[in-house]
Amino acid sequence: MMSENITSESQQIEEIHQETWGSPIGYLDGVTDGCIYGWCYSGIVGQAQRLTIKVDGETVSHIWADQYRKDLETAGYNAGLCAFMWKIPESLRDGAEHSISIYSTESAEINNSPIRVFGTPLDTRAVQKVSGGPESLLLSNLIVNPELSGIESIKKTVVKGANTVAPSWELFSDSDSAGYIAYWPMVTEAFESEYLTTVRLKSRKTVKLLRIISNFNIPNCYLISPTQFSLFYKNHNKSGSNQLVVKIGITSDDGKFSAVFKDKITLSPLEGRDYSVNIPANSLNSLHRSEGTLNILLECSGDIDIELGKFSFGCSLKEKVFHQYTSGTFEDSIIENQYQELIDFALSKALPEKSNLQKWKCYPGQQLPEIVVPVYDALEHVQICLNSIVDNTEYPHILTIVNDGSTPETAAWLDNFGKDKPWVKVLHNSDNIGYTRTINRAIRESTGSSIVLLNSDTIVSNGWLANLVEVAYADDDIGIVGPLSNAASWQSVPDIKDPSGAWAINQLPAGTSVNDYASIISSFNFTNHPEVPILNGFCFFIKRKVIDTIGLFDEISFPQGYGEENDFCFRAIDAGYKLKIATNTYVFHSKTKSFGVDKRKELITSANSILHEKYGKERFKSLEGILSKLDILEEIRNLVKNH
Repeated sequence: MMSENITSESQQIEEIHQETWGSPIGYLDGVTDGCIYGWCYSGIVGQAQRLTIKVDGETVSHIWADQYRKDLETAGYNAGLCAFMWKIPESLRDGAEHSISIYSTESAEINNSPIRVFGTPLDTRAVQKVSGGPESLLLSNLIVNPELSGIESIKKTVVKGANTVAPSWELFSDSDSAGYIAYWPMVTEAFESEYLTTVRLKSRKTVKLLRIISNFNIPNCYLISPTQFSLFYKNHNKSGSNQLVVKIGITSDDGKFSAVFKDKITLSPLEGRDYSVNIPANSLNSLHRSEGTLNILLECSGDIDIELGKFSFGCSLKEKVFHQYTSGTFEDSIIENQYQELIDFALSKALPEKSNLQKWKCYPGQQLPEIVVPVYDALEHVQICLNSIVDNTEYPHILTIVNDGSTPETAAWLDNFGKDKPWVKVLHNSDNIGYTRTINRAIRESTGSSIVLLNSDTIVSNGWLANLVEVAYADDDIGIVGPLSNAASWQSVPDIKDPSGAWAINQLPAGTSVNDYASIISSFNFTNHPEVPILNGFCFFIKRKVIDTIGLFDEISFPQGYGEENDFCFRAIDAGYKLKIATNTYVFHSKTKSFGVDKRKELITSANSILHEKYGKERFKSLEGILSKLDILEEIRNLVKNH
């Protein structure tokens, strides 16, 4: 480093070629070898600029932009003495994204600041996947249920063009090899009772080239530690060796592939093993501003008979490691027991009946929706609700129950309900903090790929969650989905209003269960799920990216839970997301009353006043006109009435 005043003959000569304008200018170039690089010219010839570095908004360091770079000298900036470098601290390798900003003055950031970085500890030894991290590098794998991913459990033949074998994974072959390669899903016992779903690939004659391609987004932040790619393979050939070539790179819009990493796997006869390799951070950071798609390519040729599975991309580790649990790993016996219960549960769900692959429901590693049920006493309804989730939700999920200051009796029952269910998490608020703050707490502590807010006075029906997932992920722009119900304003069937003009609470016909009623609605086979301007919050399926974009529910304006879902819907729509009603799904709503009539009216009046002021009365006036003209909902109501 040099002093603040730089004087030399060369710099005096440089003054002829550069302008002194009195204000700083600079650029944050990016990250290389775990260091931030850039430059900043103070605007005054011969004077270095002092910079402030902030991490997540907090000042952590000051540095001088006084290092030499030839390109800056050529450009005429301060004899080239205005570059800077800052080594990113090891403390930021913590499995979370961080924002790093460079300020030239107290309030002015240099160009391209801030940037985001992500890294994990270099001395990690005991984990196979770090939770969190850049969305573009999260796990994308073949550890999936064929039924849920749309893979048919039958043998197929590779055709010309793309052959989708699992989410994000496709097969391509040269034209001469198409028709000679079969692929189908299998369930494999890899190592010591570790069961996987794999894809078996087998050729009937020598193949020139088979290419397996996965698409990822280019990393949306700079990486400061290696990124691991891993897979499981099993070679079924009894003689001779083969090779599996691994390539990682970018495919431009014109279809040209440029590799930044390449490796070869030797496939020995009858061998099955895990493979993992670390991709240097610099290799992926070099693609940061590139246009195109990040691809992983697996290429093989010759006589092929292999299984592939357990693909993952995004774990950053120092060296090749494998997760292996053995008794005694945990100092706390309670944690050890909980861990073992989770593994036992997962395997019990993972093991298929050999005669029917379609019965496999769950395997650890899937990204799961998280159901959030806020509870404030009314224990009888809570018990019915939670038991209906257990009985009617085969789709893999996480269940989070938040007790908002209920009585000791309710709290004890919830703890007992969750103790033998490793997928259930029970949270307790020490005091009653209100509905909106309670659901926000649950969302902050959630890990699910989507959130389903479910009132504790509901009864779900068979297949309800799978249906909501299907509708939500039919279009990338869909952000929130809600079901039909007996009491959910415009989502109600068969009646919307009662004779007095109030919102209807439709009772089930005598002798008809919730599942019976859901089956009636399902039998109509509606696949058109209407887009709406608002949804009832009693059952609210939200994609994680919606929350990441618009934030949590407004607990300041709507602390007790009246109006908060309307505000959330409006914010989601204004951010470009669509709202849909799943016309193939029915959830019963008992409509218990947490507040008296007068208090409810007071809360509704207050909420409406805030919403009118925030969004304008005209927007609310338009809602009824839009919702009352949805022909498909009217058709469903008529079919239900006439059934």
